[in-house]
Amino acid sequence: MKQNINVTEKVYPLHKNKKRFPTITNISPITNNKGIVVGAIEVFRDVSQDEDYRILQEKFNRLVQKYISNNTYDEIINQLDNSDSETNMVKELSILYIDIVDFTSISELMLPSEVAELLNDFFGICDIITRETHGDIDKFIGDAVMATFIDANDAVLAAMKILEALKDFNKNRKDAGLPVLKIRIGINTGEVIQVEVGTDDRKDFTVIGDTVNTASRIQGIAEPNTIYITEQTLLNIRNKKLFSFVGEKELKGKDNKIKVWKINA
Repeated sequence: MKQNINVTEKVYPLHKNKKRFPTITNISPITNNKGIVVGAIEVFRDVSQDEDYRILQEKFNRLVQKYISNNTYDEIINQLDNSDSETNMVKELSILYIDIVDFTSISELMLPSEVAELLNDFFGICDIITRETHGDIDKFIGDAVMATFIDANDAVLAAMKILEALKDFNKNRKDAGLPVLKIRIGINTGEVIQVEVGTDDRKDFTVIGDTVNTASRIQGIAEPNTIYITEQTLLNIRNKKLFSFVGEKELKGKDNKIKVWKINA
């Protein structure tokens, strides 16, 4: 009233049932014929339903983001904002593939609940490190992880951190008398197509292409607890001294051999 301005605020008055509820209050000053404020009008609007909807929307968003990649979530929001959004995009990305060695043999000795707990614990490590290194987990495929990175250096850093974290992970499992894990990692860099695949009722937003397939293939020939990268990835690495040349390798589905490097132990 002293400032002679209209005020709109969100407040939580106390109801007669002793519970507070959200309202939007609008306060407008009243002046006399000399322009002096002599009073004010305050109008409240109960926004309990709006508040409940906002909380529900936030819970839904958090739930959805647990089951889809960041890229997929961003694309959903983009399509909601723009119905003409282009979903088929060509990008240059680094693809990181991680697979657990002999997981079938390990899981045969465990209860289904123990298998799920093991995978969730390991995938949790991969998820945290991938996010920390500016990557995005595209999908979990059985006992494998596929992640995408804009920068090849981030992909390599993520792989190195995951291998390092695996040491503590395995130590804790060994101390508890549980089987330990070994993993293989492959990284390839190149053009991919980011597309919607599936049916009209059920779609997946993912990346596909030869770059993705090659990352999977070189992961498959890597030694346990080793990171293999392709020449295309090496060209984008700042510190090439980290890597040593493994050789030219034949990959399934490839007519020509692929040059492969690995991180020096």
